[in-house]
Amino acid sequence: MTAENKRSWFGKNLNSSSNTATPLSGWWIFGLCVAMIVGFTTLITLTCRTYVDKPPIPEQVVDTSGNTVFTGSDIRQGQEIFLSKGLMSNGTVWGHGSYLGPDFPALTLHRIGEQARNDYAFQFNKTYDQLSTERKGAVDAKVIETIKANRFNPSKSVLTLTHSQVRAYQAEPAHWAEYFSNPGKNGGLKPNTITDPDELKKLSAYFTWMAWASAANRPGKSYSYTNNFPYDPTVGNTPTTVAFVYSVASILFLLGGIGLTLFIIGRHPEWDWHSPQNGTTPWLPAQMTSPSQKALVKFVVFVAFLFIMQCLVGGGVAHMRADPTNFYGINLAEYFSSSLLRTFHLQAMIFWLATGFATGGLFLSRVLGGKEMPRQAPLTNILFAALAIVVFGSVLSEWGGLSGLWDGMTFWLGSQGWEYLEIGRAWQWLLIVGLLFWFFLVVRNTVPALKRPPVRKLSIMFLIAAFSIPVFYLPAVFFDNTTNYTIVDTWRFWIIHLWVEGFFELFATTMVALTFIELGLVSKQMGLRLIFLDAILIFMGGIIGTGHHWYFSGMTQPNMMLSSCFSALEVVPLVVLCVEAWSFRKTALLGPDQTMAKKFYWPLMFMVMWSST
Repeated sequence: MTAENKRSWFGKNLNSSSNTATPLSGWWIFGLCVAMIVGFTTLITLTCRTYVDKPPIPEQVVDTSGNTVFTGSDIRQGQEIFLSKGLMSNGTVWGHGSYLGPDFPALTLHRIGEQARNDYAFQFNKTYDQLSTERKGAVDAKVIETIKANRFNPSKSVLTLTHSQVRAYQAEPAHWAEYFSNPGKNGGLKPNTITDPDELKKLSAYFTWMAWASAANRPGKSYSYTNNFPYDPTVGNTPTTVAFVYSVASILFLLGGIGLTLFIIGRHPEWDWHSPQNGTTPWLPAQMTSPSQKALVKFVVFVAFLFIMQCLVGGGVAHMRADPTNFYGINLAEYFSSSLLRTFHLQAMIFWLATGFATGGLFLSRVLGGKEMPRQAPLTNILFAALAIVVFGSVLSEWGGLSGLWDGMTFWLGSQGWEYLEIGRAWQWLLIVGLLFWFFLVVRNTVPALKRPPVRKLSIMFLIAAFSIPVFYLPAVFFDNTTNYTIVDTWRFWIIHLWVEGFFELFATTMVALTFIELGLVSKQMGLRLIFLDAILIFMGGIIGTGHHWYFSGMTQPNMMLSSCFSALEVVPLVVLCVEAWSFRKTALLGPDQTMAKKFYWPLMFMVMWSST
């Protein structure tokens, strides 16, 4: 092979003009713009409504005599304690978190109901179990009426609790002190996680407020701020009519969306892998010749390391679920609590996923650009060093934070405590800077391709998909550890759902399409159609469908109605990708020309499998 061939094998099919006779229809761009404009307009509207419809945090919580029980400051500080101790990696709040422990406000709500039943039964000088069936029914109805009544005064920001609710709150610290004392009963938390009486009171205030919002009816409505979650018929929390109706509607949207999409694809033969228009000449690449591409080898090894770390730590979390205090003779909770292990488990997953995408983006940017930019390899090495610092630094800081070393600074240096976003805020800002630097490196290599018509549209889509990675991580800094939980959960899933399941998926589709084009397996037209089709289908359901995470975290019913239907459409692109993967396997991998299959069968099968799952 000549030196010229070694320098130019990447970009051979991408930069060739042999298959540019049929331009991409403008309807693809129009369809993608419509899907994104409608989707984001709806999502932003729902997000803005969160600030209005969120369950209010009262400044004063009083009893029926007007005596202060606890304050809004206690509630906010209780949330800080909840997060700093990593309790979202142990139990759940409003359904979100880990399942090693209970849903904390659900347990509190149930105890409030029990206290109310006992108090009303005492009026008959009997326990609840001693009452007749008729009187039990009357007591149950009274309990539901009392707990569902909303006694919040918005003009004064004062919430009044009944006698039973106050008594239940006063008993909560003892319940939680017992729960936190024994790792064998709490899923492997650090022994005596919380012992300070003041902290226990504030934590109980936080759970009591969440329990109140879970049961008290929204003003003028017959359901609670959380749409009657958690399910607990003893306090009147049963599924709403809207939940039943739109569960059925979502199934109809799913079946209709799959049928319509397959019908449209079937009407266009040029979208088929068998189409003569999509034929290209398979060829074998020689080797990586770019210094910046060779610099990416260490990234691949790092991804493997993080993936293995996630698997091993995940095994520890699973063991905590079965036997928290005995890890082959070692009381693991004394050294690594279950909340710390689960934090490591989630962060390792996020880091290897992001590193893998960053590696693919840098590799393919060199393919698109067609030449090595000056100092790209040293800059790539700097990015790797920064990545290693963020990964290992944040992991050590999370261990220190959950071990109590960063008193008062856990949110910034240790663990924020929010599920999937445990990384400390200082490390989070460094990660954002690193993502922007990564995008800068991608742009440097890709810009030359914008001047070549054969790859201009591919390059633009590639850069848009890459740009979305750092931009849609920014909502991670739109809140802090005292922000109303409903608002936090809204922005949290802008990242978890939109960032990971939306734009990462678009970027992955773009990278796979570019790889197949470069290997000569599909034409540029076919690759672009796949990118646009996947993007339209993803965003048509995925943007508005983000709201399926918010059914029970303080959003109103319009969110439930919209997101239940549109989130069902998220399955449509997966079905289409499975169909396309099967067609690709039969045509490109098992067809008459199996040059690619023999050389790269398993890597290609991995990409097919990954794209369809």
